[in-house]
Amino acid sequence: MRPESMSDDSLHDRTESSRDQHHRDDVTSRAATVNARKAIKVERSIQVRRSAEALYTLWRDFSNLPRFMRHLDSVRCSDDLHSHWVAHLPGGKHVEWDSEIVNDIPGQLIAWKTIGDPDIAHAGSVHFTPRGAGASEVRIVFDYEPPFARTIGSIASHLGLTPDSLINGDLERFREYAETMPQSAAGSAGD
Repeated sequence: MRPESMSDDSLHDRTESSRDQHHRDDVTSRAATVNARKAIKVERSIQVRRSAEALYTLWRDFSNLPRFMRHLDSVRCSDDLHSHWVAHLPGGKHVEWDSEIVNDIPGQLIAWKTIGDPDIAHAGSVHFTPRGAGASEVRIVFDYEPPFARTIGSIASHLGLTPDSLINGDLERFREYAETMPQSAAGSAGD
């Protein structure tokens, strides 16, 4: 949810560790990729001057994502639900994972989870919510699981790169990408 005091152009963030002192290591569902008790949650949002449908279409064409996600090298789709992702981390390390769409509501939501044996286990969703006057909120929520994720986070933070700053940058570049496309191209980007 967006606080009333938040401006349309501001980013909203929430990062939290889902651990508590009485955690169980075996708390995962068969549908989950990450252990909810161990996962680190990241949530960010941004206002974009485009319709939710147009933004969904841009994002759902995963070949667009490396255009605004600097750490992402490539996304190769094997079918409508499965894709292979390659990214680079600070220091030149490459990571790869396979992903499966677990919920897809055109114009509103894309949710995924990693499958197989990913370098970084994670699951998440991107939400597209109309906000009036041709603008929409894009909200990304994901959970990733330590220990490898904590190591990456530690290295990245020493370089001034945190999951929050990376996602902030990605969303800012997505907004710029979406808002500078001609209206007709934004609406048909996935066609």
